[in-house]
Amino acid sequence: MKKVEKPQESILAGFARETGEMIGRIQSMLEPKEATFTRKPGDESLPVDREVIEAQLDLLGEHQKMLSQIGESPRILATVLEVLRTDGEEAKVIIFSSGRKLSVPLLEGLEDRQGKLQAGDLVEVSLDTEQIIQKANFLPRGDVVTVKNIISPSLIEVQHGDTPKVVYRGRFSDNGQAIEAGDRAYLDEGGMIVVANLGKDESRFRVTDFRRVEWDEIVGLDRVKQELMDAVIYPALHPELYRRYRQTFGRGVVLLGPPGCGKSMLARAVITEIANRYGPEGLASGAIFLKGPEFLTKYVGDSEEIIRSIFERTRRHKKKFGWPAIVVVDEAEAAFRKRGSGKSSDVEITTTTTWNAEMDGMEESGAFFILATNRVDLIDGAILRDGRVDLKITIDRPNQESVRGIFEKNFTGLPLQETAAELAAFAAHEFFSDQFPLFEIKRISVPEPLKFSLRDIVNGAMIVAIASAAAKVSIRRERETGKESAITREDVRRAIADKQAECLRLDWSDELADFTHDFNLDVIDISKVVQGQTTK
Repeated sequence: MKKVEKPQESILAGFARETGEMIGRIQSMLEPKEATFTRKPGDESLPVDREVIEAQLDLLGEHQKMLSQIGESPRILATVLEVLRTDGEEAKVIIFSSGRKLSVPLLEGLEDRQGKLQAGDLVEVSLDTEQIIQKANFLPRGDVVTVKNIISPSLIEVQHGDTPKVVYRGRFSDNGQAIEAGDRAYLDEGGMIVVANLGKDESRFRVTDFRRVEWDEIVGLDRVKQELMDAVIYPALHPELYRRYRQTFGRGVVLLGPPGCGKSMLARAVITEIANRYGPEGLASGAIFLKGPEFLTKYVGDSEEIIRSIFERTRRHKKKFGWPAIVVVDEAEAAFRKRGSGKSSDVEITTTTTWNAEMDGMEESGAFFILATNRVDLIDGAILRDGRVDLKITIDRPNQESVRGIFEKNFTGLPLQETAAELAAFAAHEFFSDQFPLFEIKRISVPEPLKFSLRDIVNGAMIVAIASAAAKVSIRRERETGKESAITREDVRRAIADKQAECLRLDWSDELADFTHDFNLDVIDISKVVQGQTTK
């Protein structure tokens, strides 16, 4: 290996060197220990003290060290792009720094001290000689990109923001460490070479706080639960039976229904059932939850990459665990808007196209997709066609009996003035009465106004909130009086009235349109009731 000539010495470096030589001469004069010093004739200064001389030498040494550091040639940081080793010739190192690529010889002894130099290493380079002095002991700041394609043994294509670019593979070449499409790569500060492979991002959309939901925890919805079991669970349990009837494992289902009516709970119940059947080990990769808006990003091509990565994760999961992953897309209308409706953007058009392409290329039972929406009219028809999504399940608002069951479940175990069943029956009857209207609808054919009430916008989450509000009324009373209390019928009625007042401040135009859809030509006027008004 080549030995490089020393650069011209700087003035400060010269001072440091001369100071060091002076220290060396004085130290040699102090040997042996019995050496003594006398004053020159006529010198009136104090006698020479050996300890004083040694103290001054220490101080001089500190000055020499400082001069040496100040006078040292400055260094810059560079990234090793490639190490060229040829038998019989000196090794060359291709480095990149400050926008320049340089070829420099590999100095003798460098690898003996710090180990073999590899592509992607960060090194310190002399500003004077532009030679590598040593490895730097930290990773450079850089961007994280996604690997798209392997181009050659030394180059890969990556997605960098909204722009694809080609970078060096570095130590992740065919003969080095592995890297493949879909991996997240960490680039050097100049964005030229991969310095670390972060692997695939399995944490995004992963269910980290999964709460088990058993079927019997969901009050009502018996028809919906049975349809989901028929679509997802039974084909996996009885594959031979289904093959005998030439029935294939479905690819997906759409859950249609108003917010708060149990779509998310049903999806969690499906995942819980899968975990019960196959064990919880694969849940980290086999349960993927995301919301439609999470598909949409400001970078061109990023939304499509998210979709492709989700399907790739499902394929890896099926290969590893043998059972299909469950992918839940909430607010699906945000990601898969109807094309050509004037309401979809270019991003939504490409997400719809990419999703359909991936669904068509997915093998049977590779994954099961649950799309949840309360605006199915906004979703592109190609997403919902048979063969991609085979089952469309409508989840209706809970009826009075279902509301009674939800109240009873949430009252059970609380301090009550009567049994949970009795208070729940009262609460459901009160809620479905005409005493809590939101709007009055006048019609041509009927003189009596039609009331649009809380019961017409009911959902499971609303009933749970009312039960909780009734409990808080009792808590407040007990705290203020200091006497033990319990939830009463009046507490429940007050909680329902408070919910009515809350809903009067919100916009229910879509719900009103659905409510009057069959007789809208008969409607004369729709007026909101006075806040807090109840009818007898």
